[in-house]
Amino acid sequence: MQQEINFITRPGIIFGKGETSEIGCILKNKNMNKALIYTDKGIIKAGLLERIENSLRENKIKYKIFAEIETNPLKSIIRKGIKKTVEFEPDIIIAIGGGSVLDTAKSVAFYYSNPGLALLGDTGELKGGYSKFPVITIPTTAGTGSEITSWSVITDPDIPEKVSIGGACIAPELAVIDPEMTLTLSPKLTLWTGMDAFIHALEAYLSSISNDYVNKIAYLAMEYVVNNLEIVVKDASNLLAREKMLLASYLAGWAMENVGLGLVHGMSHQVGAYYNHHHGLLNALLLPYIIEYNYPACEKKMDDINKLFKTGNNKDLAESIFEFYDNLGLNTEILIERRDIPCMAKMAVENVNSKTNPRKPELEDVKKIYHRAFKVT
Repeated sequence: MQQEINFITRPGIIFGKGETSEIGCILKNKNMNKALIYTDKGIIKAGLLERIENSLRENKIKYKIFAEIETNPLKSIIRKGIKKTVEFEPDIIIAIGGGSVLDTAKSVAFYYSNPGLALLGDTGELKGGYSKFPVITIPTTAGTGSEITSWSVITDPDIPEKVSIGGACIAPELAVIDPEMTLTLSPKLTLWTGMDAFIHALEAYLSSISNDYVNKIAYLAMEYVVNNLEIVVKDASNLLAREKMLLASYLAGWAMENVGLGLVHGMSHQVGAYYNHHHGLLNALLLPYIIEYNYPACEKKMDDINKLFKTGNNKDLAESIFEFYDNLGLNTEILIERRDIPCMAKMAVENVNSKTNPRKPELEDVKKIYHRAFKVT
């Protein structure tokens, strides 16, 4: 039976070395004269704003910078960003950074253009009737895929939980993807964000609503990560490998935008909300155990993924992932508290990402996975 397939193809993409130097011309051509830049202190310290600021000045674009964003954006930061945006009244927001920066900027733009909404009052997929404010995303990691997706994730410390909001009203207008913007990324963050891209592709490939077209894109993204992540972790200056990793991040983002994710993200979001660890690292620690859990539901696809690894013919996929981690130097241990597991497991099962997991997650199974993936105290 022929598949019925609907694609989401937004936003516009400019991909290439040095393309961020043209940001001022891009705004000028759009008749935009005021830009509010969202970023973080690490990006400023690394000197990544210089070429963008120069381009804005050369094209007589007024701009201000909001750089208070940290890992796992909180509601309080979103509120500060909205206030800053109201005060400056920009024509456009430019987000320069990793997933936390991009998600913050997209969230601020949404609430700025819909001032009557309560922060996180509406969550999940937002259908129609919302206004949209233009955002240009410039990723500095490869990566979260947030530069192209219509979703933002905000940490609500009152629950605590990472809450997702998504829809056409969240999607950026344009993504400018420049591999030179990732050259200063540390080996640790290169590794963690690279695994995030891999897992986006893997979970989209295994999604319960995946299709042949998305599968091709997701598989290519995984191939790019397997072949290039170790290179960029060990040689930050390898621009060709950096480019391949950014392409993997973009393709994986497109794949998950269309068919969703799975239990890895459903579970990692809870640990991130409770303990504020890096999202990509949490995903990586959970991955092998969830692969084992999901294997009965998608054996053929898992075996196909395993072929990407050099040892794939002699080991199962979970074993190949562990060997991949050994080669990458990923051996971090994270502590979680036993008393938090029941609540985290319940929220993980109910999380929007878990709805497209290839195997329906059961509460007791999720608790066991938390015990296996993390050190429980």
